[in-house]
Amino acid sequence: RLTMAEYKNQYPDYIKPSIRAFPNAFVNPHAGKKQEPRARKQLIHIGGYKGNKNLFPLLQAFLLIKDDFPDWDLQLFSTIPSNGGVVGTVIEFVKEWDLFDRVFLNQPVDDIHAEYAKTDIHVITSLSEGLPNCVAEAMLHGVPSVAFADSIGTNLLIKHNSNGLLASPKIRVESLAGSLAKLMKDDALRKQMGEECYRQSAMFNPERVYDNWENLLKEAASYKGCTDRLLQEQMERDRNRAQAMDQLRPQVLRKYLNFSNMFN
Repeated sequence: RLTMAEYKNQYPDYIKPSIRAFPNAFVNPHAGKKQEPRARKQLIHIGGYKGNKNLFPLLQAFLLIKDDFPDWDLQLFSTIPSNGGVVGTVIEFVKEWDLFDRVFLNQPVDDIHAEYAKTDIHVITSLSEGLPNCVAEAMLHGVPSVAFADSIGTNLLIKHNSNGLLASPKIRVESLAGSLAKLMKDDALRKQMGEECYRQSAMFNPERVYDNWENLLKEAASYKGCTDRLLQEQMERDRNRAQAMDQLRPQVLRKYLNFSNMFN
């Protein structure tokens, strides 16, 4: 089971018919609640103190455009990794450019959905993701996301000019700044993209996702007691690879999963 259908392309053809793809389930506990009016608008970034989250292009982009948007703030929410991650360097950057009244380093909160409810644009600058939870959560709140076009996983969930914007990786900081500015200055565009986000978020509906899980488990259970069935199906597609994997499987299970009793 994969979280996105596009990931099936990474697997050999003889396995693809056995792959099922559907996302995780997400809910918005604040759905239907009226948002309070806010004096200031905000960008939000989640989980940024790990290297792969690639936070600094966002800080640099915000520095470029902050004076053009004096009523906007950047809110960062993240745990601090055991090794400290990049939090020290982030603090130094904020100090150097005197951004403490515009960039806020927040501790983790119990209800991150309450923060999305106060957010106008979500930003994710990760180099890669699987299925980015923060994008899914933002979509549930009708909040468009901005990311980089070469961020694997992220660029599958964010559809450029539909539910968000994908900045060019060629000139990361300037392109990200331009994408953010495009949304920040256009209330109607944010509203349009936010509505599309919410429409597309139906894919995360728990009932829909749990039905997919139930069907997957039932299908898998149908192979019980007929262990050669999957091998025969795969051999019809690629005999050599299917046989090679069948011979290798006991070794893999013994080495990595400690299932040695299965083969005694």
